[in-house]
Amino acid sequence: MPRRRLIAAAATGVLALAALTGCRFETGADAAYVGDTRFSNHQIDTLVAQLKKDGAKIQDSDQAQVRRQIVANEVFIEVAKRFSKEKGYPAPTENIDTLAQSAAQGIGLPINDAYVQLVATAEAYRELLTEKASEGTVTDADYRDAFNLLVSQQAAGPSDFAEVKQALQSQFASDLAKAVTVRNELTDAMKRYNVSLNPRYQPAGITLATVPTQSGDNLPVAQLTIGGSKGGAPVLDLTPTVAPTDDQSASNPAQ
Repeated sequence: MPRRRLIAAAATGVLALAALTGCRFETGADAAYVGDTRFSNHQIDTLVAQLKKDGAKIQDSDQAQVRRQIVANEVFIEVAKRFSKEKGYPAPTENIDTLAQSAAQGIGLPINDAYVQLVATAEAYRELLTEKASEGTVTDADYRDAFNLLVSQQAAGPSDFAEVKQALQSQFASDLAKAVTVRNELTDAMKRYNVSLNPRYQPAGITLATVPTQSGDNLPVAQLTIGGSKGGAPVLDLTPTVAPTDDQSASNPAQ
């Protein structure tokens, strides 16, 4: 999204807020906050350790990405729960169970694994909020954001904006419009809930809408940037990168 220049009159207050946010993470013990709700690095370490104990294969090069995913999902779930309560939406309990079964089968982990439950809960709330959302106005900037995500995934060329925009408008307009509404609502909610994220886990985000490819993959075209994340390159740490267990790999060999 375009960067906005701060007017001089507001600069002092903004810098003070940034300093305060930084102080929250000086000890290195905390991963994120949603108001007074704290997510500690120890919680993240424990979840990753359980993942490995349950047989997940996490490459050293993927460690940081998996941890960012976990933190992003933890924060998203807390924000989504609070927002849903404000709106009077019911908790998506039954959908969580269904999605957990699917996730467990997909990555070969027990259904009660904390990571499986985490990604299932996050997806259930994403589906709930998307279902309840109105179709907002998709601006040219929103289409540009979607295009930039596709370019970053090498699914479009830098000069293909007009073609990509037309395809999104003709085939995925409703999905994108709802995702934009959810993004805008939760971005505002994160400000009200005083969400902050340890710089160690930035940038981080949650996928709100995807488009399918001919190979069967789903590529993000709309994302919620988790509060406090720095701007810059598109956030792509949004889908599980935990590899199947050895047993699961054996039953589903690479083609």
